[in-house]
Amino acid sequence: MLLRICLVDAASLVPQFSPTYEFDFSWRHRTRPLNPIYVEDNEVNVEVMLGLRPQIELTACSNGQEAVAVVQRVTPDLVLVDRQLPDIDGLDLLERLKSDPRLLGIPMVVVSADAIPGSLAETLAADATDYLTKPLTVDALLGLVDRLFDEVAEQR
Repeated sequence: MLLRICLVDAASLVPQFSPTYEFDFSWRHRTRPLNPIYVEDNEVNVEVMLGLRPQIELTACSNGQEAVAVVQRVTPDLVLVDRQLPDIDGLDLLERLKSDPRLLGIPMVVVSADAIPGSLAETLAADATDYLTKPLTVDALLGLVDRLFDEVAEQR
């Protein structure tokens, strides 16, 4: 099975958005594993994410209601949200999660197959930390995750 992953050239779609990454990977030396939450109803996409970094304890949620219940119990280091979920639009879920004071400062990334410039602009206007388009490239995904975890590690 061939897995092809690509990051949209967001800078050409939204000029103020620049997907340039530099990392020091300091988060990898933490004693507590990182715990991102991935809200995705496609099991194949979840399986791909689960195998990316062994030091990351990914919690997968298949819908928005499950994600809201999970963040009541666990404060994630990162939230990845599919734009098209079975029970709620990803941007509506993003808004709901951002209203939780415990999640203040937690990066929230929207992942979507929709690469239309208007969707990207709408997502960034909804205060998403970033926007990745499917199919994803492993390098772009890991680069973004590493950068965001570095930022989270600096804040804590």
